[in-house]
Parts: sequence; C-alpha cells; structure tokens
Amino acid sequence: MTPVKLSNQSLEFLNKLEPKQFKQLAKRVFGLQSETFPADMRHMKGWPGYFRLDNGEFRIVYFPKELVIEISCIGKRNDDQVYRDFERLQK
Repeated sequence: MTPVKLSNQSLEFLNKLEPKQFKQLAKRVFGLQSETFPADMRHMKGWPGYFRLDNGEFRIVYFPKELVIEISCIGKRNDDQVYRDFERLQK
C-alpha cells in the first residue's frame, strides 16, 4: 500500500467538515492507497502528473509519486475555490 500525505490545506479542510462528510472523504482519500487511479479520476488540464477525483460535492486534487500519494488540495466542486487554492499552493 502506498502511503498518503495530506497537505496542510487538505487537513484544515477535512477538520472543518461534519463527521459524515469527513468519513466519506477520508474513505475516498485513503482508498487511493489501494487504487491510485480509480475509474472516475481525471487528469488536471495544464498540470501534468496531477489528477482530480470527485466525491459527492467535493473534489480531491492529488499527485501520485513512486513512494507516496500527495493530496494537494480538497474543496467544494460547486465553485472554483478548490482550483484557486490549488494554484496558490503551487506557486
């Protein structure tokens, strides 16, 4: 199993969620350990090597490496805040 490393932004976002939503997202995030490229993942346009994964109303942006899966950003899908946060973190 490949370990998962969460960014500070991802940890803060998860900690603000209600328990039910936290459980759903945590299950999806740690599911990447056994299946790094699930069928519903998509490539991030303009960001080679980065992928996005939808889970209900949330989006997970991650970068799989050889030894670790880095969760770069987690946010709501219905607005583009997750992409703004992601781009801000990449600078």
